[in-house]
Amino acid sequence: MNPTPEAPPGAQLFETIINWVMWGAVAMGSFGLIVAVILIFAGVLDGRSSQGVRAFLVVCAGLVLIGVVGQIISTLT
Repeated sequence: MNPTPEAPPGAQLFETIINWVMWGAVAMGSFGLIVAVILIFAGVLDGRSSQGVRAFLVVCAGLVLIGVVGQIISTLT
């Protein structure tokens, strides 16, 4: 006997919600990158560019984590 995985009833709604959440996370990450770059340029003028660089690194790390989670979810579904 060779069982094949089959999604339970209602799984399509769950996948749609996950897709929307991932889209929102990527959209917010893109917005975060724009804000971080603005902080870097504003910080250069004020001499405080380290705050912008730190924000940029945090946003990039978050986007990497979102990408990893996305790959894990698409592997499982």
